[in-house]
Amino acid sequence: MFLLNKKSPISIFSEDEIIEEESQKWPWKLSNPYFILLFLCSIYRVYFMCLICSLTLLLAVERYFATIWVASYESKKYKSVSFLLVGTNIVAGFIASMVFHYELLFNLISVVSLGLFLNIVSILLFWTLHSLNKTNMEVCQNRDIQQSYTLSLRFQLNENLKIMKWLQNCILVVTVSNTLLAGFLVVSNHAHLKENYPVLVKYCHSFLNFGIAVYAQVAFCVCALADRNFRQYFLRFEIIRIFLKPFFGRIFPEDFKIKETLSTSEETNVYFSKLSLQWDDTMMKNVKGVVKKRKKFLICF
Repeated sequence: MFLLNKKSPISIFSEDEIIEEESQKWPWKLSNPYFILLFLCSIYRVYFMCLICSLTLLLAVERYFATIWVASYESKKYKSVSFLLVGTNIVAGFIASMVFHYELLFNLISVVSLGLFLNIVSILLFWTLHSLNKTNMEVCQNRDIQQSYTLSLRFQLNENLKIMKWLQNCILVVTVSNTLLAGFLVVSNHAHLKENYPVLVKYCHSFLNFGIAVYAQVAFCVCALADRNFRQYFLRFEIIRIFLKPFFGRIFPEDFKIKETLSTSEETNVYFSKLSLQWDDTMMKNVKGVVKKRKKFLICF
């Protein structure tokens, strides 16, 4: 997939040797010192393309486990789920990268269709899980207070809805981006277009590489902001907060707010005002209880 030709802009390498070795497409042809670098970059490029197609499905599967184990998913750390998803992604991505790189079972249209199909399945699965969690949340809220339910259950349902709402928007953006990159990939590898429209093919190939590079940076930002601890750590820096606020400010408004530092007297006033409100609420409840008892006593007479 990573082939150089005589017109390649990379002129610092020995083109004849690299073309000869890369055309054989086997990693043990290491007579050229730059071949291993090109080989690793090519494999990583294909692996990343496999990753962006399968990542949405892995997130949907993780939310599936969070839905079926909603009562204990927050309290118990299911490390097996993380190992399963990460291990599956690494092994499947590496195998797919080697297969596609060496064109063992390579059909460009089939590969592109498979990647887009995984994105569509992810969207449908997210919508289904979101509806299921929303229904469970409504049932939980309508229960009688005397029936047994835990705060952990309601908290996890609320977290599932919040995370899925955010991830649904991300998956829609990912699907649109994958569709554009798939179009650039098909055009840049089409034999007829290479012969008749070489300039168009070069532009599409450049857009494809540029899109993958931007994708990597955006994926890092999304992964960093998805976890609350990482999000709060990175947003401490003013430059990062200013740069990311137009993109993620509406999603995490509380984290992007500049927290004012209170003086000792202001903190004391806030603390005692909260205590006063709690005391007033307690007194009002006690007064209402006494009034109800008196009314019952008068009714009896």
